[in-house]
Amino acid sequence: MTFLNVALITGVLAFNIPLIIHLLNRSKFKTVKWGAMHLLAPVVRTNRKRIRLEQLLLLLVRAMIPVMLALAMAGPVLTGCQDLAGGSRSSLVVVLDNSYSMSAGGANASFNQARDTAMNIIRDLRDGSDVSVILMAGRSGAMLDEPSTRTSLLTDEIKRLTAAYGRADAPSSLQIGGSHVARMKQPKRDMVVISDFQRVSWGGEAAPLGPGVVDWKKSKDFSGSLTFVHVGKEITDNVAIVDVSLSRSVVGVGQKVMLRVHVKNFGQRQYPSLRVYLDVDGQRRGVSELSLGPGEDGQAIFSHEFDTPGSHLIHISADADSTLKEDNDYLAAIHVVDRIPVLLVDGDPAPANDPLAGETGFLSVALQPYRSNSPQLSDFLSARTVPAAQFNAEAIGDARAIVLANVTRLSEEHVRLLEGYVQAGGGLVIFPGSKVDRDWYNDAVYRKGAGLLPLRLGDLRGDLKDATRHTTIIAQQFTHPSLTLFNDRRNGNLGSASIWQWFRLEADASLPATASKATIAARFDSGDAFLVEKPFGDGSVLLCATACDGDWSSLPVRQVYVPLMQQIGAYAAMRVEPPRNVQVGQPLVAHLPLSLLGQRATTTDPSGKRHNITLEDRGTYAFAEFRSTQQLGLYVLDVGTDSRTHFVVSSPREESDLRQLSSDELQSLAEATGADIVHSLDEYRELDRTRRHGRPVWHYFFWAMLGLFFTEMFLQQRFSGKR
Repeated sequence: MTFLNVALITGVLAFNIPLIIHLLNRSKFKTVKWGAMHLLAPVVRTNRKRIRLEQLLLLLVRAMIPVMLALAMAGPVLTGCQDLAGGSRSSLVVVLDNSYSMSAGGANASFNQARDTAMNIIRDLRDGSDVSVILMAGRSGAMLDEPSTRTSLLTDEIKRLTAAYGRADAPSSLQIGGSHVARMKQPKRDMVVISDFQRVSWGGEAAPLGPGVVDWKKSKDFSGSLTFVHVGKEITDNVAIVDVSLSRSVVGVGQKVMLRVHVKNFGQRQYPSLRVYLDVDGQRRGVSELSLGPGEDGQAIFSHEFDTPGSHLIHISADADSTLKEDNDYLAAIHVVDRIPVLLVDGDPAPANDPLAGETGFLSVALQPYRSNSPQLSDFLSARTVPAAQFNAEAIGDARAIVLANVTRLSEEHVRLLEGYVQAGGGLVIFPGSKVDRDWYNDAVYRKGAGLLPLRLGDLRGDLKDATRHTTIIAQQFTHPSLTLFNDRRNGNLGSASIWQWFRLEADASLPATASKATIAARFDSGDAFLVEKPFGDGSVLLCATACDGDWSSLPVRQVYVPLMQQIGAYAAMRVEPPRNVQVGQPLVAHLPLSLLGQRATTTDPSGKRHNITLEDRGTYAFAEFRSTQQLGLYVLDVGTDSRTHFVVSSPREESDLRQLSSDELQSLAEATGADIVHSLDEYRELDRTRRHGRPVWHYFFWAMLGLFFTEMFLQQRFSGKR
């Protein structure tokens, strides 16, 4: 314990006043001899002792009254003397919510208040204090790798910050903040969390207290504090474009693409005629109108055909509220292809007079159906067929995908050629058949999970003659990109075809279950896998359990066969094409022609700033990468004068639900984390002043003084009555 007003502590000397008064007023006795006095001597001795004790008790009570008054006026606090002055150095971690919900409200946005509060808290620190700032959204983490004493540098960085960096990651941010607190130098260590405490980030099942903070709170090496600064007011009305989905995973020139726009009303306001617009490359291409009630979801559907290949930009916008403008717009970059060359390696070639009798006859027609039937339309898949005996490096040429159709076996040189091709980013599709050497595939291509084959070729299942042993493909809700087209039954029903014979695809029983990298995209109703994918280097391998011709199934005579083969072929060819639409913090990657190596490459970010990047030689393509993607919006990669690629960096739209934790929920969160709650900078400063000066206990001394005063009165009356 210490005292804020040390000079007043001298007031305790006032205890001498009752003592002096007592001494001055002591009765002076005169001895008078009286003959019968000896008879009262025992009574006198007894009363004298009692009266002396009573007087001493009253003296003690009277002396303590000025002592308690002096102690109360001296301002006693429960803390050490080191922080008494209130200006000692300290360690501070500021966890700042920069998620895009903080920008709701326009000029009065919560983030403006949060940013100002953070800067003022840091400016209030004494010179030499060390500070770390943790951002809660985007690629959450510290603004600087280590705590810094350069507070002016941190405040300048905070001043330049904007919100709209995705969803706040509360558990991770608190964990990082706790780890920074543990590394700091000063004995007084504080962590301040400044947020709107939105329900989607702080509520639900997400544990708000990370392991790093748990360790910090349990540490006995130092004392620390956790403060929640709640900023902003809850805004409930908001409409958001949640996402946009395309009907095709690969978009070709001249193909009609359906764009399904998901719109949600997070508030209680009625929107009887909400307009949604489609712009493509800056030109208005469509308008849709829908009605949204409170809390309702809606869809706007557009169709569009791209007439030129290359990189295109679509912009979806809604005439909605102005509460949170960021989620009224949705950008997406789309790569439109003109021609995708695919090489078909035929293990059972057809005779010259019957091209459909070969293993790849139906497949070739399915991949390019317009080639012979519609001169006005063009195929974006261009299939070229070679017999297995003529397969070599020269035959591959510029093929983006290779299909092995009922190929019996290949030489070791050809296996190494395929491995190098896929490793460098190519796509490989394998269809078995009656001619395949199962043991060779398992030994040379599967190689206990280390080779190209995703799974082993097991026993041959089904029967070509016994219909009771046939199976079908389960028409489920597909998640694999090559099959999502068939979630809409209007594009074909995979379950309509009968599968008469197939290989059972299985992992090596001697390997642990976690060793397999294969993903099962679809199954038969027998439980066996129909289509399996495995990543291999920069490329990918797809393995089908049945043949691609009509020998083992009725697929080639079903309407679903053409879109199925086109989806598989296009996915295999474009599988390694890096995404053009990424989340905040993810890198932008482009695979470009080798002919562009050596040319000047720049990336322009949403603020208009240009960044020079270097193209790397990856053997089959030029590799470009840009990692500074903390801003939302459009990024443009330019190489030379002829190559332009669009990228869009976005964030999940969960934070469009602007509801915050209730007062009771926030209080429960604070109790669980041992935090104090404040709602303004002034409240925080008062709380921090209390922490620095300790907890005042003067009122206890004041009430003790009053208690002693009434005790003295009571004792005086009681003792006088007895006498």
